[in-house]
Order: sequence, then C-alpha cells, then structure tokens
Amino acid sequence: MDKTSEEMTTRYLRTSLATEFKEGRTLVERVIGSMCFFVPKANPGYEDRLHLVSEWVVEFDKNGLPGREIGLDQHGGVVLAGPNQEDYGFWLDTNMTYQDFTGESVSAETFEALWVKSEAYRNACGRA
Repeated sequence: MDKTSEEMTTRYLRTSLATEFKEGRTLVERVIGSMCFFVPKANPGYEDRLHLVSEWVVEFDKNGLPGREIGLDQHGGVVLAGPNQEDYGFWLDTNMTYQDFTGESVSAETFEALWVKSEAYRNACGRA
C-alpha cells in the first residue's frame, strides 16, 4: 500500500499513552474546580474514571485525526468511550494525529467489537 492509499484509510491503534492519571483530586484542584463551576467541561463523564485507563484503542480518520476512542482497564474491560452525548473525547480534544501516537495496530473488527461493548457498558451504567 503506498503512502497516499495509507493516508486515505481509517486506522485503529492500541496505545498506553496518557494512562498515568491518579485517582481523586488534590485539595487545590478541588478548590480551583469549585471556583470554575461555570466553565463547561469537555468530558465530565471521563473525569472520575481516567485513572482506571490502562490503554486506549483509538480510531483515526483518513486525515489521521482521532475519531472514536475507548479506554480499557488493566483487564481489557471498557471503562469509558467517546465521543457520546456527554463527553467530547479525550484524544479528540487534542491536536494530535496518528503520526504522534505509538502503539500497536488493531483491526476494524476488533475496534468495532470493543465499541459495541462500550455501548453496552454505557447503557448498563445509565450514561449517554
């Protein structure tokens, strides 16, 4: 596959980038957060679960931009996914492209199977 053809396809990648979030917020973070209550948050449903993410599976469009994302825990279980009605998406809210990521390619079928699991997870948890 030549470079032009490769850039024109949707790609999927499993990565451990941005998986070092800590559980809870410090006192300073809580105070600042309470003072900024009027500022809309891009991913309110993600905040309390980012520390659970051990790896991400990310879909990239033909331009190399993140499209959909799934956060998996250390056992491979879905802990968050977006975008959805509540959350814009962690990687969608960056200016990173496929070339900025390191990780392992996954098939479209693998991604779609995880996406179906993420929808079941969101429905079971009452999330959008």
